[in-house]
Amino acid sequence: MAMAYVLLIEHMIAYSKMVHQMQVTEKLTLVSALAASVAHEVRNPMTVVRGFLQLMQKTAQEAHSRHITIAIRELDRMEMIISDYLNFAHPEMEQVEVFDAKKLLDSVGVLMIPYAMMHNAKLVIRGEDYLLVLGDPDKLKQVLINLVKNALESGATEVLLVGTIQKSVIQLVVEDNGSGMNREELKRLGSPFYSTKANGTGLGLMVTFRIVRAMGGSLDFSSQQGAGTRAVMTFPCSE
Repeated sequence: MAMAYVLLIEHMIAYSKMVHQMQVTEKLTLVSALAASVAHEVRNPMTVVRGFLQLMQKTAQEAHSRHITIAIRELDRMEMIISDYLNFAHPEMEQVEVFDAKKLLDSVGVLMIPYAMMHNAKLVIRGEDYLLVLGDPDKLKQVLINLVKNALESGATEVLLVGTIQKSVIQLVVEDNGSGMNREELKRLGSPFYSTKANGTGLGLMVTFRIVRAMGGSLDFSSQQGAGTRAVMTFPCSE
């Protein structure tokens, strides 16, 4: 009797997870279709508006020029959001090759260490040699930049970016000592349009999840409010 009860509970849990996954997949499919069509339609008039603002700025008075600069900056921010939509709609690998993720970590450091200094934080990078991964290096670089950027914007004073080989898999870890998340926030990570940032769209992290899965990997988060966040990506090791 007890065994039947345990099996019933396990079945109910598995069924609940399956239903949840189906709901998430349905939402992602809908968002993907909308993202591709809306992003293309909005991007074209934005480019025209930005061009005219730049022309006006050349002859504008100083006070008006400052206002135009703010408008252009906001248009650029909209462009970044649209790019996130398009990346979400089309996360496919543009180039698939075996590459050394250690070199990728170093290149991310070149870009993000100055960004860390702007946030009065330190970015520490450690990677074992020959972290060979099959996939798109540019897409994975985008993932690492997204995760490091999120970590720095969480109020962290130190962010670790570490690459190791664990048996037959490669792990890339982004760990910070920032504000962290509670259990509910952690559970909702990667959900459509959910973000822990006040002006965030949630698309950046959705794109990150999709890219990692498209490369045959997994991405798991652990966090504690007030004690930082740890993101672990796991990929098959390519020899």
